[in-house]
Amino acid sequence: MKIITLNRIISSDEGVLGLLHINGKPISVTVERPWKDNLAWESCIPFGLYPLIRLKSSKAFNYPHYLLEGVPRRTFIKIHVANYPSELHGCIGVGSYFANGAIAVSKSRKAMDHVMWALDRHEKLALNIRSEYFNPYSGEAPDKLEPSNNTLGE
Repeated sequence: MKIITLNRIISSDEGVLGLLHINGKPISVTVERPWKDNLAWESCIPFGLYPLIRLKSSKAFNYPHYLLEGVPRRTFIKIHVANYPSELHGCIGVGSYFANGAIAVSKSRKAMDHVMWALDRHEKLALNIRSEYFNPYSGEAPDKLEPSNNTLGE
């Protein structure tokens, strides 16, 4: 299983900015809603390790994207196109670069194409959400991830 890492690097009342990478190599920047105690539709999700499932499309999005599984008390958390936290309901938006002077990302559709290209090269994936900048998951990837999210000990 390949571990993809999202390092959250800026957090404010407006939202959260991060960097999505594979083995320390950036594949996109990210935007999320601010932390609000994991409140559905309003909060980013807790730190942890989540299996990723590729979707060809969904009811909400008519393009390929990824679904996170095992998020505590949450469902339908996805990685998808979004430029601002207000365009998200607990999901993760991807961008090509951070917007100047705002909690936002730019060129999200282009970034989504790149993310899909980078992630589609791997058969089994998991997303490790961390708070440290460029500190990839150091352990061996388990063959099977359980939804308990205690894999990282955080």
